[in-house]
Formats: sequence, structure tokens, C-alpha cells
Amino acid sequence: MLGHVRDLRAAAGQGKSGWQAAPQVARAARGGTLRLRRAFRFIRDLNIFPANRRVSMPRPASFLSWALAPALMLGLAGCELPSAAGDSEQPFTTPATANPNLPAPATEELAPLCPAPDPAQLAVLEQQINAERTRLGRSALTFRPELAVAAQAHACDMARMGRLGVAGSNGSSVVDRIRAVNYSACSSAQLIGQQGGATGQMAQWLAHKPDQEILVHNKFDDAGIGMVASGGRYWWSLVMADRCS
Repeated sequence: MLGHVRDLRAAAGQGKSGWQAAPQVARAARGGTLRLRRAFRFIRDLNIFPANRRVSMPRPASFLSWALAPALMLGLAGCELPSAAGDSEQPFTTPATANPNLPAPATEELAPLCPAPDPAQLAVLEQQINAERTRLGRSALTFRPELAVAAQAHACDMARMGRLGVAGSNGSSVVDRIRAVNYSACSSAQLIGQQGGATGQMAQWLAHKPDQEILVHNKFDDAGIGMVASGGRYWWSLVMADRCS
């Protein structure tokens, strides 16, 4: 550290400009014994950059890479990414925006496009979802027909596209699809899957922590399930929501 300080003082004593002193600053920032801000504090105190002097020379690339890297590393070290769903006791929110120009799922003729869902499979999944929520002390979901329409429309859409995804083929989100069936949701979420029958799909959601947290989240009161059997596959869509009071 003292060596770097001597370098900076020597640069100042020799009347070097700020950019001429850049190697000394870079060594100070790179050496690990001086934080980047300390190096610039020394520059300020030593008056290497006079306040009345404008410097138009471009900064050397080596100075930027050596001096900024420690600052970037320090900044990134303080960041922490949130979990995908969060703890089930924490508030759960969704974007408030929706696209009013998208077609309403309720007006789509689903029957000619996809086979109707198997009522027995839907009943099994409904029972298993509420059994898991009850086991964890959560309230049971009420399965709403309007949310089932939104879920079924997306299950059909995924089957027609031949791929899983929460975005519809027309760019719709779960928020769009819920609003299109005239359900006023303050929060909402969607789970999708392609894991065989109801029992297999439930097991997959429970095995994936973010999905499991959404499935049992205490914010949600209502739900709707969509399921399409096509090409030897089951396409599942579960829409969960909290109605605004």
C-alpha cells in the first residue's frame, strides 16, 4: 500500500497530468491493497487533476480495464437474485399490463381444434392439488369455470404449437387470458406441463421447487385446469388467481 502511495505522490511531484499518472492509479486499483475509491481520493487530494484544467485526451483502454474491474466486481458481489416463486408466505404479484387487442379465449371455438379434456383426469388433479394445500395448512382452491376456459385455451394452443410455453401463439400472457374471460385478478400465475396423466403431472410440479411454491401459495383462492390429449401426450395448463374484492 505504501508503495502505491509513493507512486502517486511521485507522479504529483513530477507534475504529471492525470492520464500520465494512469499507470500508477491502475497499479493501486489492481494491487488489491487500495480500493478504487481510495486511489481516486489520493488523486483528488494530490491535485493531479486540477479543477481549472480540462483534459480532452481519451482514456487509455488499459486504465479502464484495470481500474473499473474491481469496482464492477464489488458491485456485483452485493447483488442477489430472487427465487422464481418466493416463499409461499410472501406476497405474489404479476404484471398489471395486458393486451386488450388479443382475442378472448372464451370466444375461440376450441372443440374443432382440440379434444375435450378428460373429466376424470381433471377431477384427480383437482383433488391432489387441494390435498397438498390442506396438508400444508393452506386454503383449498375453488375451481372456476372461467379460469378453466383460459387454461383449456392455452393447453390447446400448446398442443397445436407442439411445444410448452407460458406465452400464447398470439403473444398472450396468462394475464391477458384471465382478463379475456372477465375474471378480475389481483394476482395470478400459471403452471404448465407434459408429464403423462394427472398423478404424474402433480408429481412433477411438486418435485420442482418454484412450481411447488406456486401450487401451494396462500395468495391464490381460485384456479382452472386445462388438459389436451394429443399425439400420445398430455398438455397441461393450470391457471391460479386471486380475485380482486
